[in-house]
Amino acid sequence: MQAGAGAEQAGNMYTGLQVSAKTPWVEWDISSRQFIRVATKITMACDFTTELYYHMRGKLEIACGSYNELNPSYNLWHTDSGDDTRFTLFHTVDGASKGGVEEGSKVVVIDNEAGAGIHRDGCHVWTDYRGYPGSDYSVWIRRTDRDAMHGFQLRSWFWNYYYYGKDWYYQRADDPPIGFSTKWVKQRAKRVGIASEAQWAGRVLVISPATVPSLQLGVDGPRTGQGCGVFAAASSTRRHWIAAEHEDEHLAGTFRFVPVCAGDGSLSLGQAGGGPRFDASAVELQRRAGADRAQAVWVHGRGPRQWLFSDCSGMALDRVGASQENGARVQFHSNGYADGEWGNESHMWHLEDARFGTEDGGLFDLEGAADGSTVAVGASLGVPDPRTAFRPGGASADAKGIRYEYLWFADDGQGEAVSEVPEVTGRACVSFGGGRLWLDAQPAANVVGTRGRAGALRALNLSAEGSGLGLVARIVSSGAWRDASQEGAEAQGLSIKLGGDAASRFHVRYRVCGKDGSWSEWVQDGQEASCGGMPLHGVSARIVPAGLLEETGRTLQIGEHLAGKRLACIVRATTAYLDAAYLGCAVSKPLRVVNPFTTVRYFVDGEREPCWSERVDESSSYCVAPDARTAALKPGCEKVEGWFADAACTVPFADGTVVQGATLDLFGRNIAEVRYALTDMARQLFSERRCFADKQLEAEVDGESMLPPVQKVAYGEVLSFSRRPSVWYEAEGRAREAIGVIGAYADASASQPPAPKLKVTCSMTAYLGWALPRYEGIWVS
Repeated sequence: MQAGAGAEQAGNMYTGLQVSAKTPWVEWDISSRQFIRVATKITMACDFTTELYYHMRGKLEIACGSYNELNPSYNLWHTDSGDDTRFTLFHTVDGASKGGVEEGSKVVVIDNEAGAGIHRDGCHVWTDYRGYPGSDYSVWIRRTDRDAMHGFQLRSWFWNYYYYGKDWYYQRADDPPIGFSTKWVKQRAKRVGIASEAQWAGRVLVISPATVPSLQLGVDGPRTGQGCGVFAAASSTRRHWIAAEHEDEHLAGTFRFVPVCAGDGSLSLGQAGGGPRFDASAVELQRRAGADRAQAVWVHGRGPRQWLFSDCSGMALDRVGASQENGARVQFHSNGYADGEWGNESHMWHLEDARFGTEDGGLFDLEGAADGSTVAVGASLGVPDPRTAFRPGGASADAKGIRYEYLWFADDGQGEAVSEVPEVTGRACVSFGGGRLWLDAQPAANVVGTRGRAGALRALNLSAEGSGLGLVARIVSSGAWRDASQEGAEAQGLSIKLGGDAASRFHVRYRVCGKDGSWSEWVQDGQEASCGGMPLHGVSARIVPAGLLEETGRTLQIGEHLAGKRLACIVRATTAYLDAAYLGCAVSKPLRVVNPFTTVRYFVDGEREPCWSERVDESSSYCVAPDARTAALKPGCEKVEGWFADAACTVPFADGTVVQGATLDLFGRNIAEVRYALTDMARQLFSERRCFADKQLEAEVDGESMLPPVQKVAYGEVLSFSRRPSVWYEAEGRAREAIGVIGAYADASASQPPAPKLKVTCSMTAYLGWALPRYEGIWVS
């Protein structure tokens, strides 16, 4: 293989200048009077650029000639002579091979008969370099985030294959081909700084032409191959897009833009494959790019003005002909030439978060209310069909792309009604390129930070819209807590609290995600959220009113427990694909729950649950129900004492009182009788001896006179038994004392120790006794 001259100097592909190289002349000595020479030349130039690619075109040319002393009709090559020259183009980046053969082997059949003045006797005859059909080469060069030197080399093989008269002079086995090559053609590809705008990930977006904000990018319908265009602004899921991070790790930093109305993510914005169809550009490159790359879109630019361009072609999304008409088609298109691709305003798009809510931004009416401000106990409330009542709305076919969440809440009605729910936004500082990077503001309805593609979370600034609401966030790393706004080590845990005037009316709920994109459980109001010690990458947060009910359906049955309260509903929307949350919510007008009935509840003996209840018309006169006394009477008790208007049973309720309000509570108590009797030993004492109340044995008493009278005792009351007075009797010539026992016995036999206290739960008899002294003298027979 022989090397020829070439362009060692570095050209610049961005300028469009041509750079050429040629092989040395190759000469065959056919005879003493006949020589054949041949040379080739390759010329490379950038004739087209996109936002991500250079398009290089190579022109192959061949020159040939002879020194002929024989016959001027002598043919060096003939059109029918077959293959006599082969060419291969090689490609490198910074000296490293990029797959060896870039274009594959090309075969060129060379004919040198045409042209005046080529064949002359006794002299050297040279042609100019000539191009031949099929000799052009087309190569796409990917631009990267650094300058790169690209090199091309042409390699050729030539056989000594000639024709004289009617005879062929060629033996392939004895005459192998001669190889030759150009030197490397080198040109520099300038870097292109593509900002990977990870903060758009997982958000629901409205995309408008930067120069025509009244239009929105949308689809005609969620079908494969359906066209895309720009349309007049409308509250429709057909105008909303989910920015989904591309699943292929080799395409990290790119997005798939999925129309919300598709519902399942199978369709996405792209130049090929199953997404909404666009007019094709860079067809050759599209054939090489698989469907994944054809649906990989770069979002490039800071702030809301972005370039959207395809990874497979590098061409930016554009309106066909820069049209400003409603319904204009869109395509992937490039300015195509040096220094032009970033200057076209038609390539720029304005991105903003799609918002969910009512059409006018105000409160909506719940269905089923008696009037505009109240609802009765027993009624059924419902949220209007969100597909028509809220934005985005649209046909039922589009509704499959959205799921709705219904949050019902009630308060005591004393404070200001909740007219809107603040949204949380924030800026995150993440690890990036060995340093730190503050991302632009993001809605916390989705994620502040990233879901794992970019670096870990190092700091965080959160705020809530209006309402005098403040957010206090803290980050924990290596066991130490710090203010979340202070940059530091990677966060491993997070807590958020509410502050400000409205903190008593709201809660903050939040969760965090780690490097693998998985989410923690929801926590609230200062609790720690973590991913098991894994560095955090993002946080999702939302504000919810206090008084949240357990009910989560679109309808709500009004129970008596809500009587007197103020009731409202919050509606939120998320996409069916990826569960991406819409910014904003719809809030209903608050309704005061009224009760046309009064529930009379009877409580007895301090119990928490009523023993009996009934419903009566509100504002009617009321007399206590006889059945309530029967239900209240406990077994073993004598009667029920009631009814009273207070739990202490001191204020009697008067029959005929007019009832007001949702409930009327009446109170009563069971009454038991406690009787007293003598134990068997005490009865024997009083029956066998004369007993006296004094030591002088002057005031004689009997056993019955020493017992307390019958007591009426409220159910549950505890009786205490102090020592009974002593009695005296005569024995062995002396006055002896029988001491009263502290406590009462359960039966006459006094087989168990006496109880000093006794809880009364039914009518009963308590037995009292006296302890006799032991004999202190000596028995004399």
